[in-house]
Amino acid sequence: MKLKNVATQGFLAAMLLQSALAKETEQQVPGLNDLSTPGLKAELAVGFNYDYLRSPLRVDYERARGMFGINIPISIKPSAEMAADLMGNISDNFTDGEYFAPSVAVKQFANTTLQVDVPFYGGVLEWSHMRMMNVKYKNQLGIPNFTYQPDSLPGAGNTENVDISLLLRGNISVPVGFDLGWETMTFGYAYKFKDQFQVALNLSRHYFYVDLLGDVDIDILGNIDVTPIVDGNELEPIPLDPDYSLHNQFDGFYDLKKWTPTIAAAWTPTFREWKTGFQFIGRFGFTEKAHGSLSGGYAIPFFIDPQTFKTEDLSVEYITDNMSEFTNSATDGVEFQTSNDLLWAMPNAYTFGWDIVAEKLNLSYTKFSGDIRMELVDNDFQKGDGEEQKFDTLDVRIGAHVDHMIMLQGHFPWLFFNFGVFAFDVNFGDKEQLISNATKDTKGMVPFGEGVLLPIASGGIVLGDKMQFKVEGHLAPFPAMNTGIIYHF
Repeated sequence: MKLKNVATQGFLAAMLLQSALAKETEQQVPGLNDLSTPGLKAELAVGFNYDYLRSPLRVDYERARGMFGINIPISIKPSAEMAADLMGNISDNFTDGEYFAPSVAVKQFANTTLQVDVPFYGGVLEWSHMRMMNVKYKNQLGIPNFTYQPDSLPGAGNTENVDISLLLRGNISVPVGFDLGWETMTFGYAYKFKDQFQVALNLSRHYFYVDLLGDVDIDILGNIDVTPIVDGNELEPIPLDPDYSLHNQFDGFYDLKKWTPTIAAAWTPTFREWKTGFQFIGRFGFTEKAHGSLSGGYAIPFFIDPQTFKTEDLSVEYITDNMSEFTNSATDGVEFQTSNDLLWAMPNAYTFGWDIVAEKLNLSYTKFSGDIRMELVDNDFQKGDGEEQKFDTLDVRIGAHVDHMIMLQGHFPWLFFNFGVFAFDVNFGDKEQLISNATKDTKGMVPFGEGVLLPIASGGIVLGDKMQFKVEGHLAPFPAMNTGIIYHF
């Protein structure tokens, strides 16, 4: 077994344990009468801040400018009927016959932007703080109530010598949270001379973090009475009474702070009364290691394998051979820990632009060098309890390829828009170009370079003069709604 991330460990602990109690046990142990369908409430929030793509050359040399923007957190929630249809086959695992219909909501993260531009000695000082990208996931998964009381147990040749009554009750709760964020604070200065040349230099302080927290909480109570039978007579029952209250936690946190430069230059000549412009913008990335750790573990009842989460065959022989373990509520489990660094990489981006109409209509091409990558690998990540040690591998390798971005941008007094295309693909582990391979026979998907072409489409309006109100909508590649206030002072 190869763990892809620590969150998977928690999900496997819950889902496979549920499957073990609901399906494996049902097949191996007759009399499984009632097992409650698990409940799942999950929320996913994703956000990207398009304000980061603003050119450092697009400043007002006459008036100071302040802007506050925020993404509108639009939420999408599938209906219960749709969730039931999607998950209906899973409900076969649960004997109460109820549909496994999770409550799932997906919404846009409310990324915020603060920008201030102030004229200063012939140029413009620039400052901004942006919540660039966020992915936040949280769920509440569990079986709130289940009962396991078989009418009879599989025998092992000794059913005439012992009578066993068995009742197990409990609940499982698995709350998990995952938060990935990228925030940027930028200081810059743009300068214009001879009315034809502009230069700008920005320094951005990036802060990246990954935060993971989860629990695998298991509460199981049981009554197991083992009654010996001698010469046809029942002796005094031997109570075992297992009692499990297991609260397991895993957490991890990685963060990284990094400064990167952005340089820009523009030339705005006039040819026979036609004023145009040429721009170059270089945004420089990095490859750096984020420091942090992942650690945790889980303990489970001894009759469930901590590596595979399969329930043992609860036969008469198994119970009689492990009476002391049942009496002492014995457990087995797994501990895991890593302090290996997480590799974080961002590509360089070089933009070449041409003003078809100066300061109003611009066509640009951006070439990216490198990929977005996040990698965390540890070959000795997991160790089992007891004398036999079992090691597992943590292997998280996620990458996104972006390249060949072509954009047509319009900026008018009350209207602005962006249309274009770019090549995009995703890598995971040893698998590369997942989107290209999955859509190679799909009509409408155009392969280009090392990815497929995706559209860019957004636009908005700005109302007012000194104080302006902005509304912006993004249709592709990531749907988003943004609003904000711009104040000139």
